[in-house]
This record gives sequence, C-alpha cells and structure tokens, in this order.
Amino acid sequence: MRPRTPRAALAGTAVTLVASVVVAGAAWAAPAKPRMLKPAQVPVVFGSAATHTFSKKPSSYVATIDLCTDAKGEPMAGAPAPTPQYASAVTMKPLKKDAFITVTERVFVYPSAEAAAAAHTTLSQAAGACAGSTSTPAGEDPKVTDAYANGSVVGAPHPAFWIQDKTRFDSKDALQDGSTLAYTVWSQAGDAVIQTEAYADGKQRMKPAETAAVQQLSQLLSAKWSPQ
Repeated sequence: MRPRTPRAALAGTAVTLVASVVVAGAAWAAPAKPRMLKPAQVPVVFGSAATHTFSKKPSSYVATIDLCTDAKGEPMAGAPAPTPQYASAVTMKPLKKDAFITVTERVFVYPSAEAAAAAHTTLSQAAGACAGSTSTPAGEDPKVTDAYANGSVVGAPHPAFWIQDKTRFDSKDALQDGSTLAYTVWSQAGDAVIQTEAYADGKQRMKPAETAAVQQLSQLLSAKWSPQ
C-alpha cells in the first residue's frame, strides 16, 4: 500500500530504520551527491521542479527493500537492504489542481558489482508477486485497494524492471478520499541497485510518455554508477 501522505510529501519505499550501519568501503570512493538526481534531470512531462532534497544520513536508511505491499501495508515481495544508501527527491509544481508529483531516486550500494547484480536478480524474480489487486476489509474507512502490474524494461543498457501501483482510497473524509499512483523502475549498475520512481497523488493513470520517461531517467541515473 502507498499510504496517502500529506499532499506533495516525499515518496519512496516503505521505511524500516536500520539500527546499525555497515559501510561498504568502495562506495565512498567517489562522492554520491553529484551522481544523484537533480531537478534539471526530471523529464519535462512532469512539469517544473518546486523543491529538491538529498539525504545520505543513516537515520533515513531502510532495512528492507519492499517492492510492494498489500492494502494493509504488509510486504508482499522484497529483500534485505544494504548500506550505505542515498536518496534524492524532486517535488514538482502541480500540473493541475489536486495533482501532485514527486520524482525520487534511491540508491542502494552493495559491497561489489557481483553482489549488486545478484541482489537485482533476486528482486527481479520476486517482482512477480507484485501483480493483481489487494484490498482492506469491507467497512474500513478509508477502504484501500491496490492494483499492481510489473514487467521488464526491454533492451535497456542497464538491467531493469518496473512495478506500477495504483491505490484507491474510498473514504467519507474528503481529505482521505482519492487516488495515488507510483511507477517505479529498479535498475542495476556497478555496485548499486537504483530505484527511480514517479509518485503522483491525485492521478489515476500514467501516460505512455510518462512511463517511458521514468524508464529513460532510470537509465540516465544508472549510468552514473557504472564503473568508469
């Protein structure tokens, strides 16, 4: 489930904080921030940037990579997350009333390229569970329904797959009633697994040009983590 957070809040993978930090030494060989998503890199189909944040703090680390969750928020597929991790999020100016989009990159750094490739393969295989619909029990308010789809990014220079999550909130409370949509591409390059996501609050579908733009952005960002 993608919880309906305050409008235009940061999007991202469900968070379970890491209690202890294990640093992969090779990850510090080059600064991470210059390689992370910048406002100017967000595809024009999503409009213009309003705010940008970057984080490398251990307090923002996640313990698990949750590819998808059921309507109650319980993980359906995923794997343990490595450290260090980096996150960059760009919140866009609303394209229309009550429609807010955030484009996010989160990077998970592994001890080696081999470890990252193995982790990406594991995640790709697990993504098959992110399909179909899941709902909370009748009578709950809001009633939450998630509809998942997944697939491979064919012909990509860096191996990648995508997951789409359409979430519907049915509530008597106007602030809770509505829809969210997340289109996420998971790619691998060098010693990193890269999550590139477009998250929309108040949007019910992604146009082909928008999903293609996220896939292209994913490859652009992945290239920065390839061995030079």
